[in-house]
Amino acid sequence: MLTEQTFQVRHYALSALCFEPEQFTRCIVFLHGWLDNAASFLPLIEEMQKQNSAVKLVALDLPGHGLSSHARDGFYPFHDYIDTLNQVIVQLKQQSTCPVVLVGHSLGALIASCYSAAFPEHIDYLVQIEGYGPISEPEQNALQRLRKGVLSRQRVMQKPERYFNSQAQMKELRAMRYGLTVSQVAALVERDSQHSDKGWQWRHDKKLKANSLYRMSPSHSQ
Repeated sequence: MLTEQTFQVRHYALSALCFEPEQFTRCIVFLHGWLDNAASFLPLIEEMQKQNSAVKLVALDLPGHGLSSHARDGFYPFHDYIDTLNQVIVQLKQQSTCPVVLVGHSLGALIASCYSAAFPEHIDYLVQIEGYGPISEPEQNALQRLRKGVLSRQRVMQKPERYFNSQAQMKELRAMRYGLTVSQVAALVERDSQHSDKGWQWRHDKKLKANSLYRMSPSHSQ
């Protein structure tokens, strides 16, 4: 049975869906994609539980996503995710000495690749889904990237809040955007939506939609 768990790190309270048997031989940490959340991995987790019940499973909500807290003052630069992940891994290592496996999808795969490169002693296996390494671009794009990123922050913060009539409407919108069925995105949307007196709205932090101020060069990415 999955339970909700919270990891207290330096700037965030990170929510996670966890399965922790009394005895386990390894710990698998799941990192979802941009604007997704821990529920992305529910079908995979359910299948893995059937095949091997002696594995601890931890599906994180990255900062600003799902049920995790939002950035108070800043935005979400890519490298900060790596620092946040390290704090979680250190806590898991303090709880158990069993091997740790990283499974990342999209943005989560990029984070996992960089973390595994910087801290190979902490990770026994790395699985990447739809993501190979950090996004890179030629060095001559740096000035344009910086300008575009700053302007996007202004635009995102000035954008009005969007509300929906129902959670069902949100599910239909997400299903259409992803090319999936409503049932396939249901858990993902339910974890990423909340109701207020003005209607339903997305739970994730809108600042996540701001463009990056900096990207690695191809050589740095390699």
